[in-house]
Amino acid sequence: MMDESHLKILRLVHQAKHKAGSANLRKGLNILRRKDLDIMGLIARIIADGVAAGEFRPVDPMETVSFIYALFDGLVRPRFWQRGTLELSDEELSEKVFAFIYESISGRRGRTAERA
Repeated sequence: MMDESHLKILRLVHQAKHKAGSANLRKGLNILRRKDLDIMGLIARIIADGVAAGEFRPVDPMETVSFIYALFDGLVRPRFWQRGTLELSDEELSEKVFAFIYESISGRRGRTAERA
């Protein structure tokens, strides 16, 4: 979601919003939707497997995926609108996001707190 090519597509979609949608644009959006649903399903399966293994506390996998997507959307939106962003390197941001998500669903509280 943070990849510049993804943001470019979002900008094009936003610009084309008021124009008649072309068949190619609709086809591209459908591909993005399908890929996005595939990714959501994959993440939900990872969460469900983690819950089953006791690694994660009991959570609804798709609800958790929705919250993770909301977090990512909140990180992507400032870049899309080209306004202030967090002053973190990609590596630092990735580490903090991972720690935040993992601590939120971990069945072993406090495990990554020292890393955050």
